[in-house]
Amino acid sequence: TDCQTCHTTNPNWQPASFSIHNNYYQLTGAHLTISSQCVSCHNGNYNSTPETCIGCHQNDFNAAINPPHNPQNFSLECLTCHNINGWTPATFNHSFYPISNKHNDVSCNQCHSQPNYQPQCLSCHQDDFNDEHNAGHSTLCWDCHTTQNWDAGLFKLKNKVVD
Repeated sequence: TDCQTCHTTNPNWQPASFSIHNNYYQLTGAHLTISSQCVSCHNGNYNSTPETCIGCHQNDFNAAINPPHNPQNFSLECLTCHNINGWTPATFNHSFYPISNKHNDVSCNQCHSQPNYQPQCLSCHQDDFNDEHNAGHSTLCWDCHTTQNWDAGLFKLKNKVVD
């Protein structure tokens, strides 16, 4: 109710500023460039503006195609892969299956082309599989092989690792 908290008495009450905004939501990174455009986040509603990334960026999430976030059931926690400075470059902690060697320059979609983002190794390695394995061999390559060396795969049997 105290207009001077945000507005000046200049014509059209502009420029306006909200000097205590950081008490509510930190305007950092890419959000600094939009700080003078309040309507881009608030849309005229200053009481129920979302305080989460997905609260404002749901449309970006739904429209993402490389990789397709919505159909692949990606986390709604944008900061899992993105940072406050911008959408790109995006990263993903792939430590559960380290990416290395020839896979370093492969896009996510080249390995993860199916729903639920399960890797599709055979889309590139079908010939390797056919040359090395008997019929009935599991096609879940990552259960035995790593990106370090296809030939250095390990067979896991009842919690034992066998070369």
